[in-house]
Amino acid sequence: TALHDRPLQVVLRQVDGTVGGGTLLASSKADLTFEVRDVLGARQLELTGLPRGWWLKSVLIDGEDAFDGHTFPVTGVVEGVVLLVSGRQSGVAGRVQGTGGLLQGASVLVLPQGQTAAMHSPQANRRIASVSLDGTFTADALRPGRYVALALSPAMRSAYDRLDRDEREAWLAGRGRPVDVVEGRLTEVALQLVER
Repeated sequence: TALHDRPLQVVLRQVDGTVGGGTLLASSKADLTFEVRDVLGARQLELTGLPRGWWLKSVLIDGEDAFDGHTFPVTGVVEGVVLLVSGRQSGVAGRVQGTGGLLQGASVLVLPQGQTAAMHSPQANRRIASVSLDGTFTADALRPGRYVALALSPAMRSAYDRLDRDEREAWLAGRGRPVDVVEGRLTEVALQLVER
């Protein structure tokens, strides 16, 4: 498959400032197995090095959903960790309408409904996509679900980043566009650039 002999990294990020600090890394072996030692506390597992368009679909630990994190015990061994990935392109693509010069440097935020933080996330649940000079954009490798897309000029992106959570929610409700992401397709959407 496309993943054999590809260097993948399993990343275990600390969740909510729990003990056992720092980020842990493990490289996959040729058979796609991995081993991490001395894991302690609440961690979220991520996977880097996937081919373009591939995304982490689920994280299972002993058959239980652990996508949003897992608390590892102080002692003992945890086996049965499964990272399921998909190569079926899933995301949002489209065109942004706006005043010519303002498209340069513009970005599209694609956030899960109910979330307001605009950041890159290897966990494939939110994206910041660059807008090309002709207004097109693609935010791929997203998990299926309901999202809100918002196109911002560089000045408005900076303003958005300075807003508090309630203000961001108001911007998304008033200026964002709901979009449903389905596994295996890029959902087309037309957006109006927020210029001021």
